Amino acid sequence: MALDAQHNFFLRVKTERFVEDEFYVPRERRHAAGWFHRRAVLSGQDIAITVRDISEARQQANELARMAKTDTLTGLPNRHWLNDTLPVMLQQAHEAGQRLALLAIDLDDFKNINDALGHRNGDLVLASVAKAMRDVVPEKHRLARLGGDEFVVVLDDLVDGDGSTEAQALMSAIAHSATGTVWEKFPLKASMGISVHPCDGKDAQVLMQAAGIALYEAKSQGKSQYRHYDEKYAQKIRDRTQLERELQLAIQHDEFVMFYQPRVNARTGRFSSMEALIRWQHPERGLISPDEFIAVAEQTRLVIPLGELVIRKVCSQMAVWISQGVNMKRVSVNVSALQLHDDSLRQMLGNSLQEHGLHASLIAIELTESSMLDEGGTAIRELQKLRELGIQLQIDDFGTGYSSLSQLQSLNIDVIKIDQSFIRKLGKDYQSEVLCETIVSIGRTLDITIVAEGVETAVQLRNLQAMGCDEVQGYLLSRPVPAEDIPALMLQPFFEEADQV
Repeated sequence: MALDAQHNFFLRVKTERFVEDEFYVPRERRHAAGWFHRRAVLSGQDIAITVRDISEARQQANELARMAKTDTLTGLPNRHWLNDTLPVMLQQAHEAGQRLALLAIDLDDFKNINDALGHRNGDLVLASVAKAMRDVVPEKHRLARLGGDEFVVVLDDLVDGDGSTEAQALMSAIAHSATGTVWEKFPLKASMGISVHPCDGKDAQVLMQAAGIALYEAKSQGKSQYRHYDEKYAQKIRDRTQLERELQLAIQHDEFVMFYQPRVNARTGRFSSMEALIRWQHPERGLISPDEFIAVAEQTRLVIPLGELVIRKVCSQMAVWISQGVNMKRVSVNVSALQLHDDSLRQMLGNSLQEHGLHASLIAIELTESSMLDEGGTAIRELQKLRELGIQLQIDDFGTGYSSLSQLQSLNIDVIKIDQSFIRKLGKDYQSEVLCETIVSIGRTLDITIVAEGVETAVQLRNLQAMGCDEVQGYLLSRPVPAEDIPALMLQPFFEEADQV
């Protein structure tokens, strides 16, 4: 120790009578470098001093502190490091009048890699991605792993730009990190959210939240891209959260009504069946289309109780129609793939049919083509059991997914609905016409009824009639209508049979 430091120490002992501290002996002194613990007691005119070497204990403590702030898999700083260090960096940036950017990074569909290759290989992927990013992050900036497939880059002293250049470099590095590895066939991509101090936030929590909101926007808009924080993104999340809360209450209070859209025989012009379509009777906003709330219902799994509510309402309505002497036609209800993960839908549907004395042939399950992508097989098995009960199976939006002909046969699909995006182009786009003709031909071969949805013009109708399409549905024939309008529509012709091509 320097002489003045020793002098000050002895003065403290004389004043305080007891002093305990730790001090460091540098390497250049004659003693070995290290940390020492010192205790001094004043006894009369004498000072008793004990000195103990604590270098090893201090080293262990430092190592534990370092490990606590280091991710063991990648060797990067971890969340604890970020929580401790980011506030200090922001304070320094504020005092120096500098900008600082935060990049929140999340690998896209990383779960698929874990599921396909196992968690051990998943860890190797994360380590490889971390190394690739570390190679392109300048030394003055910091890269950290928060956990799972979440990373953060702190761009300290951001002189030029807004983090876009760094984001593009990181995305490229991630994409190329799989080259030559066993997971090369899995495309590695990432979504990123960027926030900048001080404009997007002046403290660590606000800045992290802003980057997270920007990341959420990047993912919701298709992934594999980056977004800078914008207040409108935060407002979207607030609106979505509010909608979720209102939707939960709406299900509890049954604020929904059913509309029905006729399906018409393309040859005779007569009512053949109908689709049940839900509407939200919001107490303040009025009637709300499902386009505004079904996506949130899917994301929050509220679609499960909502779907049950729909089936109960449809079965109840069919019983009313039958009691009125209506010659009942089949009604199709839309079902989410989430509802097929166990047998609760089948049991509830069976109970509702039995409660109202309805035959299973009066109802059909309508699901999107993407529901056929069921690696575990649970949904497929449930569909087969529903089919065994006598319930019709219908595939909606056909042509936009990846279902195979073997699936159509094995499930004994009854109805295929051609996606309206193809119908809309009839008479304008040759490829759409060929695709529609092909689907009609498949239906004829496999004895599957083909329905064209979204028919809005007479030209579209004539084209579909010429192809031999079985049924048509759309605004040209009828918009979705309340239940009380259906009996009259069942009796009227929508077009004369002689009008067909």
